[in-house]
Amino acid sequence: MKKSILLFVNILLISCFLLVSGCAKPVEKEIKEISLSFIGDIMAHRVNYVYKPFSAIYDDTRDLLGKTDLTFANLEFPVDDEKEYSTYPSFNVNSPYVEEAIIAGCNVFSMANNHSADRGLSSIKNTVKNMNKFKEEKGIFWSGIRNSKDVKFSPILIEKNGLKIGFIAVTQFSNADGYHDYVHIVNYRKKKESDEFLQLIKEHHQNYDLFIVSYHGGEEYTTVPVSKKKSFFIEMMKAGADIVYGHHPHVLQKPEIFSINGERKIILYSCGNFISGQTWYQKDTEYDTPRAWTGDSAIFEINFSLADGKKSMYLDYTPISNYIDKKHTKVYKFDTIINTDLIEENWTTYYQKRFEQVSKLLTVENEIFIDCE
Repeated sequence: MKKSILLFVNILLISCFLLVSGCAKPVEKEIKEISLSFIGDIMAHRVNYVYKPFSAIYDDTRDLLGKTDLTFANLEFPVDDEKEYSTYPSFNVNSPYVEEAIIAGCNVFSMANNHSADRGLSSIKNTVKNMNKFKEEKGIFWSGIRNSKDVKFSPILIEKNGLKIGFIAVTQFSNADGYHDYVHIVNYRKKKESDEFLQLIKEHHQNYDLFIVSYHGGEEYTTVPVSKKKSFFIEMMKAGADIVYGHHPHVLQKPEIFSINGERKIILYSCGNFISGQTWYQKDTEYDTPRAWTGDSAIFEINFSLADGKKSMYLDYTPISNYIDKKHTKVYKFDTIINTDLIEENWTTYYQKRFEQVSKLLTVENEIFIDCE
């Protein structure tokens, strides 16, 4: 009798266990996601700022810039309201020029580039003041310059969608001597500077879910990154950068997707120019010249997710191009230019040829796998 009762109890317990385990819902993974856009240099050549309204620059791209959670851009000039607008070789803009970029959807800015110190220390300080004002009033983020040696160059924290994102902007050099203390300069050709920066990445990246480095440097007007720059970008990635966002060449360079120890990372070697006046004198027959590349770019979109400590990223892009008429300088999607009667008929072949070349360059081949110790 006792054995029968014991057997019955055991059967009952096993049945309950199977019932409970069969009905229990699987534990759902916590997934955090964010969408990011990256564009190239926002320049301030005379043809960019003499035509108003500035908002016209973004008419055809604001739907892309504004749809992602964060949109990164490089501002290739000081922002000093006490000085007039000025073009190459010594740039300057006033706040309204930057404000239209913010309204269009740009909200994370690299301020470290070779033109950061074009107008001297007073303009660096005024740029910091204006960018901090935008941060307070518009909720933007920025990195790359400082108004005092007491302010430490270090990653800034961006908190979005439950994610902690680290962002730091540096430049290879400055056109103006004597401002190393105020512009974050890291020359990949100088071992001490590059080693110190790689160590900074190693120390800080683990504090964030996603770590992004903006690097302004390399050779201008070449669609292939020089070997030393490419090697340094890969070293930054190995040190802990998830995305390396490059600019300065003023032309596009092919992006690459890596898998480092099974974790996907992305390098944008150069995003080219977003808006510039460097094709102002271009003729409609000059679609094969090196100069033609300065008018073309892309809006790169990266979708990032974090699930149970595992990161994943996916890259997409939309090719864009500058179009300058007698009233405005604008940035258009190639799709808009080619499939509408927007442009003069004699320019149709030019933009069709440019689209073919840009699309070919941007095609990403196989993912590159690297195992680190």
